[in-house]
Amino acid sequence: AIVISPLDVNALAPAIEQAIQAGVPVVTIDRRVDGVEGILAHVGADNVKGGEAEAQAMVAAFPNGAKIFHLQGQPGAGPAIDRNKGVHNVLDPMKDKYQIIFEQTANFARAEALSVTEAGLAANGKPDAIICANDDMALGAVEACAARNFTDVK
Repeated sequence: AIVISPLDVNALAPAIEQAIQAGVPVVTIDRRVDGVEGILAHVGADNVKGGEAEAQAMVAAFPNGAKIFHLQGQPGAGPAIDRNKGVHNVLDPMKDKYQIIFEQTANFARAEALSVTEAGLAANGKPDAIICANDDMALGAVEACAARNFTDVK
C-alpha cells in the first residue's frame, strides 16, 4: 500500500494512477489528488470550510468592512487551494465592504510570511486585517506588523 501526502496535487497524479492500475491500494493524507479514480481513502480536514471559518471570523471582527491582506499557502498544494477557495467563498460576495488589497503566497512558512507582509505593508500601507492560511504564517505577519508598531492589525 501507498500512504501519501502529495506536495503538489497534480504532479503525482500519473504515478498514483499507475499504482492503482497495478493493484496497489493508495491512501492520501491532508492533500487530495483530484481526477484520480480508485484512491482507497483520504484522511484530512475540510480546508474549504477552514478558509470560510477564517474569513467569517474576520467579518465578525470587522462588521463595517475592512481592508485585508491575504497570505496564501504553497501554490499547487491542496490545502492552500481549498483554504483560498473558502476565503473567497465568503469575501467575494461582499467585495464592496471587504477588500483584499494584497494577496500573495507565503508557502506556509513564517520567514516568508514576514518578508511578504513587509512587502505588502511597503506597497499598500496598513491593512485592518491579515488572513493567513496557517499559524506559522500568522506569526510572520504579526512580526512584520510589530516592527512597524501596527499593534491594531488583526
